[in-house]
Amino acid sequence: MYGNSMIRIIIKKMRGQYSSKFNDKSSGYKTQLSILSCLFLLAACSISPVEKSHFKFEGGVADFDGIKIAVGQPAPDFTLSDVDGKQVSLSSFKGKKHVLLVVYRGNWCPYCMSQLDSFESLLPLLGRYDIQLVGVSPDLLKKVNKTTKKFDNDYIFLSDENMEMIDLYGLRKDATLPHPATILIDSKGEVVWFYASSNFKVRPDAMQMRKIIGKHIRNKGI
Repeated sequence: MYGNSMIRIIIKKMRGQYSSKFNDKSSGYKTQLSILSCLFLLAACSISPVEKSHFKFEGGVADFDGIKIAVGQPAPDFTLSDVDGKQVSLSSFKGKKHVLLVVYRGNWCPYCMSQLDSFESLLPLLGRYDIQLVGVSPDLLKKVNKTTKKFDNDYIFLSDENMEMIDLYGLRKDATLPHPATILIDSKGEVVWFYASSNFKVRPDAMQMRKIIGKHIRNKGI
């Protein structure tokens, strides 16, 4: 993944290359430069995968104090509003579906959107093993609506504007933000795996989640 300084260097070089072929007022030059800038910005805001060493632990991983969930224990129940104002409880999935719970900072966060975007490739796998992806953020319902429109209808996005669920799970970072967390909950309502970090740029990507789901859901036949 490119660092921000490297991206600036590359864009500067691309400007030099294209300026010799196009006049600065050329719409073609401006369009190509805009596209390249956007692509490099997206690369800069891509998540960094979790270190492989963290997957050796049978328990969950959190690099901050105060986490209130534990592998093998029931996931604390909560009820939040979806984009339609419907109240959705975690317990409503018990006995029916596993849950891949993604706690993210908001739809303004490119790293959050990058992770959710990468998880779209998991949808066939999630469907095969009856896993429901549920996203929770402090966003107001208006922002949740925008996020819902960005992604597949199989996602469920919930608003925790008062950070009640975030506090219940011990994920609060400060007055307005949670620590990002990815939590896998089985159909019995128990936490089987989680990763939560104070580094908002580091999160499990789709490839890593395939392995986690294979280990904790598929291989155990639950």
